[in-house]
Amino acid sequence: VLWVGEDGCFIDANDAACRNMGYSRDELLSKCVADIDPNFPREIWADHWEEMRQRGTMRIESVHQAKDGRKYPVDIIIHNMQFRGRYYNFVIARDITERKRAEEALKRERDLVSQFMETSPVAIVVMDRTGRIVFANAQVWKLTGLAREEVMERVYNDPMWRIIDDDGNPVPDQALPFPQVMRTGRPIFGFLRTVELPGGQRLVLSMNAAPLVDDMDQVDRVVMTVEDVTERIRAQGALRQYADRLRVLHEIDQSILAAESAEDIARSALRHVRQLVPCQRASVALFDVETEQAEVLSVDCSGETTHLGEGARFSLDVYGEAIETLRQGRALPVEDVQGFSPPSPATQALRADGVRSHISVPLVAHGELMG
Repeated sequence: VLWVGEDGCFIDANDAACRNMGYSRDELLSKCVADIDPNFPREIWADHWEEMRQRGTMRIESVHQAKDGRKYPVDIIIHNMQFRGRYYNFVIARDITERKRAEEALKRERDLVSQFMETSPVAIVVMDRTGRIVFANAQVWKLTGLAREEVMERVYNDPMWRIIDDDGNPVPDQALPFPQVMRTGRPIFGFLRTVELPGGQRLVLSMNAAPLVDDMDQVDRVVMTVEDVTERIRAQGALRQYADRLRVLHEIDQSILAAESAEDIARSALRHVRQLVPCQRASVALFDVETEQAEVLSVDCSGETTHLGEGARFSLDVYGEAIETLRQGRALPVEDVQGFSPPSPATQALRADGVRSHISVPLVAHGELMG
């Protein structure tokens, strides 16, 4: 505590003031404000005094310099008071060195967190309780293709992307991460969904959402991390398909070893092939090149009736010049059997079965087309 006269010199000081600055009382009372506070040199004192007379009270942060030259930050409250016809500044100064250290440490931590969030390879979004975006790092606009200004204008009801189900329909709001976290106060991890970006592009995103609570332990903000896992999901799907193919091929091998006839082999193979290639029906037909005829060896159509069942025969003329495509070992797709005019008996049979499209895959042995 310090008392300061109109000339800026000290009139009185308590023990704490003397101790903080390392002066005896007599030494300190021989000083003026300009001697211990570099922010208040003598040339500005008159203006400061006039300001205090008008305002009456002021709170500032400044610096005090001790007798040994050490400087330390102080929080100062000044009251301009009148006593027996004269005015004085009554000063309460608090050493805030530890507070400043704590603030600097907190600032460094915040800067570190901010730097981490900004440079993170994962997209990070922070929304307030109304759903308004208050922070988004560079990965967000890289992911969405939106400009920073566009991202920061978005709110929960006008999202950066549309979360959709397998049929392309929007997922209900109550099932989305943000409202769930706001409602329950519990984090959500591994929310994996397809999203549609403003440009129409679809991605598979993995989202995590966690609540940030205020002093009243209420959810104040929600922080979300978002990662594009589209390629990873595709790669996993490709690996699963590859594994399924290997499994089915192994099962076909086992069936061949256990089969007693060509028909048994065909039936087993078709049953397994339909696991890999979803279709309504599959068949094996053997070709007799000499007679230009084909015979259906086996059909797998889940019990449905067909005009081209086992033993049915048809002319290879149904393929026309495309038979050469099969002889070269290439598959022959037919997108619409309705386009054949005039239709062959085999095409008529396919139409009668309700078949619209099909693909013929050549069965080759020793370089010869077998079926």
